[in-house]
Amino acid sequence: MTTINPDNPPKPCDYLDMIGGLITVMRGRLRMSVDDCITAYASLSDEVFEKKSDRVRINGQLQGRFDSKALERAIKQILKRTGHDENALLKDASNICRVFVCATSKETADTVCLTSYRSPRSTHLLDCTTVWKACCVTSAATTLFDAVTIGSFGEQFVDGALGTNNPISALWTQVQDATLKELATETEKTAEQFRRDKAELDDDGRYFRFNVVRGLKHIGLEESKRKAEIAAATGRYVASQEALKRMRTCTNGLARRQYLGPYKTPFSLQGVPVSAKFVDRPSDTARLEECLLSRRSHRKGKKVFVLHGLGGVGKTQLAVDFARRHQAAFSSVFWLDGRSDDRLRRSIAGCINRIPEGQIPLASRQQAEGRSVEDLGAAVGGVVGVYDVRQYMPWDHGSVLVTTRVSRLAQLAPPGNSCKLAKVDDGLGRAILEAWYGGELAQAASYLWETGISIAKYLKIYQHQWDVLMASESGHPLLDYEQGSIATTWTVSLRQIEDMNAAAAASLLRLWAFLDNKHMWHGLLTVAAGGGSQQWPGWLKELAGSEVRFLDAIRLLLRYSMIETQEGTGDGYSMHPVVHTWASHLDGRSRGAEQARLGLMMVGLSVPTSDEKEYWVVQQQLLPHAQRPLNSLGTLYADQGPSTDRTDTLGTVNNRGLLYKNQGKLAEAAGMYRRALAGREKALGPNHTDTLRTVNNLGILYANQGKLAEAEEMFQRALAGYENALGPDHPTTKLVSRNRDQLRHITG
Repeated sequence: MTTINPDNPPKPCDYLDMIGGLITVMRGRLRMSVDDCITAYASLSDEVFEKKSDRVRINGQLQGRFDSKALERAIKQILKRTGHDENALLKDASNICRVFVCATSKETADTVCLTSYRSPRSTHLLDCTTVWKACCVTSAATTLFDAVTIGSFGEQFVDGALGTNNPISALWTQVQDATLKELATETEKTAEQFRRDKAELDDDGRYFRFNVVRGLKHIGLEESKRKAEIAAATGRYVASQEALKRMRTCTNGLARRQYLGPYKTPFSLQGVPVSAKFVDRPSDTARLEECLLSRRSHRKGKKVFVLHGLGGVGKTQLAVDFARRHQAAFSSVFWLDGRSDDRLRRSIAGCINRIPEGQIPLASRQQAEGRSVEDLGAAVGGVVGVYDVRQYMPWDHGSVLVTTRVSRLAQLAPPGNSCKLAKVDDGLGRAILEAWYGGELAQAASYLWETGISIAKYLKIYQHQWDVLMASESGHPLLDYEQGSIATTWTVSLRQIEDMNAAAAASLLRLWAFLDNKHMWHGLLTVAAGGGSQQWPGWLKELAGSEVRFLDAIRLLLRYSMIETQEGTGDGYSMHPVVHTWASHLDGRSRGAEQARLGLMMVGLSVPTSDEKEYWVVQQQLLPHAQRPLNSLGTLYADQGPSTDRTDTLGTVNNRGLLYKNQGKLAEAAGMYRRALAGREKALGPNHTDTLRTVNNLGILYANQGKLAEAEEMFQRALAGYENALGPDHPTTKLVSRNRDQLRHITG
C-alpha cells in the first residue's frame, strides 16, 4: 500500500478484489488500515496466547492448548472498536472487497471456503457465518484451539491449514477469470505447482507470491513473544531488492487493474475544492462504489449517481474522496462546475487541454479551443439560453457523479442511484467535529478555564457574535470552501428561490427563523387567514388561506435542501438548527423584529382555550414555538416605542402566558403576563380593560403558585378598575369579584 501512495497509503480493501485469512478479514471485511491491523493482531496474539487451557475436559475429550473463549473475546473487541456489531456476519452485501477463509470440515475432512460473497459452493453457510467465528476458524489449528460450530446443523470446522494453508487451488474454481492479488503463506510446493499449472498468469504479470523465506521457519503460530524476530525477518525480506522489484510490478498492476485501454488522461484535482480534513463516510462511499464501479455494478451503459443535500454538508468532499480512491478505475476523471450553464461550458473547454494529443481528433480540439464560450454549446451538445444538464451528459457510456443542493435533480439517476447526504451517527459526527474544530474546541475549553465563565454564558456570547462568526474571513471561517462560507452558499440558494418569483417561500423561511425549527405545519399559519388586511402581510394570508400554496412554498424549500420532511408526522417539516440561526440574521434588526412580531401574533392567536376540543394537544404543539421568540421580545418592545399601532402584539403575549399556565410552566407564564402588563400599561394606560384582563390573569397565576398576597393585590386592582370602567354589575366585574372572594375564603 505504501508503494502505491507513500504519503497517504490506501486501505487494502480499496485495491484488492479478494483476500483471505485472519488479518485479511480485518483489512477486507472490517476495512481497517494496514497499521491498525498490525496493532490489533499484535494485541490479540498477546492476549490469546498468554493463558493456556487444560488439555483434557471433564468428559475426557482433548481440547486446544489455548483458551478459545479468549480468542472469541479478543476478536469481538476488535469488532466493537471498529464500529461493528460483535455478531456481524462475514457476509458483505457491498462486495467492495471479497473476503474468504479456508476451513476444514471436521466431519468430512473436505476444504470449505467461508466467504463474504455468494459463491456456487457453501451457500448454506453464507447467512450464518459471523466475522468472529470465521476468524476463530482460521486460527483453529487442531492442537491450538477448539473446533468452531457454524450453521443450523451444527457443522464443526477447524483451520484449513490441514491441507490448504495456501488456498490458491481451492479458490481457483471460483475465480478463474479474476486477478489474484494475495496468497496465504504455505510451503513453496503448492505455490510452485500453481505457477506451473497457470504459467500464463505468471507470464502476464498477474501472479505474485510474497513469502518471508528466511527467519520464520522455526517460529510457531502461538509464539507471540517472538514478535521482534518476526518483524526483523519480515523487514529484511521486504527491503530486499527482489521483493521491492516484485512489489513495484504488482502495485503497478493494481493501479491500472480496471482500465487497460489505449486512452488515458492524467488524473488531476486542479481547481477542485479539496479539504485536508475529510472524514471517511463508509456507508455513503459504499453506495457510490456499488453504482459507479463497473466491476461491482450490474448495470450496463451509462451510470449516474446523484448526491444531494444541504449546502456544506459534505457532498463535494465525498465525491473528491471517491475520485481519489478509484481514479485508476477510469480512463479519465473530469471535474465540471455546473452551477450555471456558462460555468459548465467553461469547465468543459478547460478539460480539452488535459486530454493527451492523439486521443481526440485534432480538428475537434482546434474547433473547441478556437470558439468563444457563447458558441461552445453547439460543440458539446448544449442549448444556449436553456440550462438542461442532461444535454451535457453522455448518452450511453461513462460514469457521472452529480453533487447538488437541488433534490429534484435526483431524477437524473435511475431509482435507487441517489442519496440525500444528511445526518450522521454520533461516532462519525464526533470524528468530523474533531477533524474540523479540534483546535477550536480546545481553545474554547481554555477560554472557559481562564475566564471562569459558565458554558451557558459562553454560548450566549457565541450567539451574540453569530454575524461576526459567519462573516469572518480570517483564521478558520466556518466550513470554508470554494464557494465562500457556508452562509454564502445558503444565501445563493435563497436568492435563486427569490428569482423564481417565489417570494412567499423566501418569506416563510424568514418567518420560520423566529419560530421553532423542529415542527412547521400548515395549521400553524391558518390563524392569519381570517385577520384584517393590515394585520397580516399578503404573502402570509395567501399561504394561510390555501394549503396548496403552502405546499408549493414548502416544495421549493425542500428542493434546495433548506428544510426537510419531518419523519413520523405526515404533514410536518423541520429546519437544520444552523440554517435556522442563519435565517434569523438575514435582514438585520428591524426586519427581524417584524418577523418576531408576526411569530408572536401567530402563535399567540392560535392558543386554544381549555373548553375547546383537544386543546391540550394543540397547546403542546404550540409550546416550542412560544419559547423561540423570548430572546427577541426585549428588542421588539424597545423598537416599538409608545405607539399603539401594534397593541395586538401584546394580546398574543398575554395568550402565551395562558399557554404556559395550562402546560404547567408557571414561571414562564408569569414572565409573559408581566411583559404583556408592562406593554399594555405603556400603550393603553393602567385602567384599560385589556390591561385589567392581564392583571386578573396574573392574580390567578399567583394564586396557583401559592403567592396569595400578590394574588389578592392583583384581584383587588382588577376589580377596582372594572368597576370604574364597566360598572359593578358587568359579568366581567362579577367574575373578578368571585376570584377575590374565593382567595379570601382560602386564606381565612
